[in-house]
Amino acid sequence: PALATFAMLRDLHARLARTVFAHAGTLDKFLGDGIMATFGTPLTGKADAANTVACARAIAAEIAEANAERARQGAPAVNVRISAHWGEALMGTIGDAKRLEFAVIGDTVNVASRLQQVARDLDIGLVVSGALCKAARAQGAVLDDLVSHGRHALRSYPGKVPVWTLKRRPNQ
Repeated sequence: PALATFAMLRDLHARLARTVFAHAGTLDKFLGDGIMATFGTPLTGKADAANTVACARAIAAEIAEANAERARQGAPAVNVRISAHWGEALMGTIGDAKRLEFAVIGDTVNVASRLQQVARDLDIGLVVSGALCKAARAQGAVLDDLVSHGRHALRSYPGKVPVWTLKRRPNQ
């Protein structure tokens, strides 16, 4: 079982990394069974928000394809939650003299992470913030496949965040 788990994770990570790079993203780190990706790092571009939304959609489609392959092999589906937010963040190295690592930190990163709980609560695979939708639209993205799910409270975050999801469930 351990070897099968690592093989599944390697396949998942490869699919996610390929998708992030195809949408001009930066793969910040692998997080066990997930990843953290950023757009507009280290240099900002004119389509970073639009690329973020396009990447989130593409990841949802990639996971659906992977789960179809897994079903044909008799393996269980992988349940993935995708969350994305838009805003400023700090980037640089953190750690000490013996171990430094590149990190992207700040309120934007925290909101994106906490949106995953909203995805779980809504039992949906993809959740993006209203801030990301607004920025992506300003960059020319068409978001006809997204629907508003109102404003949601996030753990340790003041106020509520507007949340949007795909009209269809991406993990199916």
